[in-house]
Amino acid sequence: MTSSRQLVWDDLLSAIVDQEVGDFCSLLMVADRVFVAGEAEHPAPARLLALCLAELGFAARIADCANLADVTPDDVVVVVDLTGSPALATQLQPALQSRPIFLAITAGSLLSPLVVQADVALILPISPSCSSPDQPNYVTGLQLVCFLAVDAIRSNLEQRIEGINNSFNAR
Repeated sequence: MTSSRQLVWDDLLSAIVDQEVGDFCSLLMVADRVFVAGEAEHPAPARLLALCLAELGFAARIADCANLADVTPDDVVVVVDLTGSPALATQLQPALQSRPIFLAITAGSLLSPLVVQADVALILPISPSCSSPDQPNYVTGLQLVCFLAVDAIRSNLEQRIEGINNSFNAR
């Protein structure tokens, strides 16, 4: 018997749209370097994404004030902004002046102010059990949905990399 909690997570997983993940990953594949920025108060999703990208062979790093000054148009900047952090938007503006490929991950109706600037935005669904900031597990729920999205991104990139490797091996 499937629990109602399992059904909610299955619904959330299916709502992370394959097309959006595909578009997101297509732009990641052309990056020289990837800078991943996240909220200071909730850094785990951004750190997990940067770690997954580095394990897949991308030159990925956590964005900070020092390395954001080095961003070029050949780079990709990814922002993981689940709560619409004004501080994060301010921190990234100098890097975005160099016109890198800009990707955003945000959740539901609390769209990051950075989404409007993004080349591709992955807008994550919010579980009904964590749809209000007044609920005790609100941020935890947002982070869990983001972890699911990171896994979807990782899976998509692994398939792309495997396809590239197979085409080289076939030659």
